[in-house]
Amino acid sequence: MATLEAGGKLVTLYGAVSSAEPCPVVFLNTVMDEGEKVYTACRKLGAPPFVLAAVSRVNWSDDMTPWPTEALAKWESRCGGMADLYLSKLENEIVPAVCDALPFTPSGLYLAGYSLGGLFALYALWKTTLFTRVASASGSLWYPDFAEYCLTEAPAGVPERVYLSLGSKETKSRGRTADLMDNTTAVAGRLRDLGAEVVFEENPGGHTHEADRRMAKGIIALLK
Repeated sequence: MATLEAGGKLVTLYGAVSSAEPCPVVFLNTVMDEGEKVYTACRKLGAPPFVLAAVSRVNWSDDMTPWPTEALAKWESRCGGMADLYLSKLENEIVPAVCDALPFTPSGLYLAGYSLGGLFALYALWKTTLFTRVASASGSLWYPDFAEYCLTEAPAGVPERVYLSLGSKETKSRGRTADLMDNTTAVAGRLRDLGAEVVFEENPGGHTHEADRRMAKGIIALLK
């Protein structure tokens, strides 16, 4: 394990940080410093050698959202829609700093995220070609106008592989998540039509059930 600071964020590196052979680097935006738990889950599931770059100190409701929206519930904060600004920091400061800290040139740069982090990971495909594979576990594709954006706007490029997952109970919720399954399958279909390999998986439970393991399953799908 190693740590570094870049773009105002703390990045913790797990895995093959001293590898003599090139391997992929997976960037994971975290909300509760769950990087170690996710990496441990990856190992338990038999992940091949890779580096997990877990980014913390993320302003979750601002950095992970593509455009502003008002608070959707009394207990929630307003989403600031600052994903473009954060993505610029990720591209120009965080990713280069991580690559400079490794003794090899990564064989691939991948992006993964859970919930709003999954929303951000997919949004990044429409803005940059830096990440060739993306995992969105229980991605917040209920976010206002996001599915429509993906269906009508051209992405920056066609990714090699995209992993999408939802919890079985998430798709049965009412309110803002009522269209979650429809939105997710629509975005998956759009990516397939563009030529990406898309893996969609439904896991048992609600939004937070076995979140670390479910994120790890998405990362492993990118590594295969």
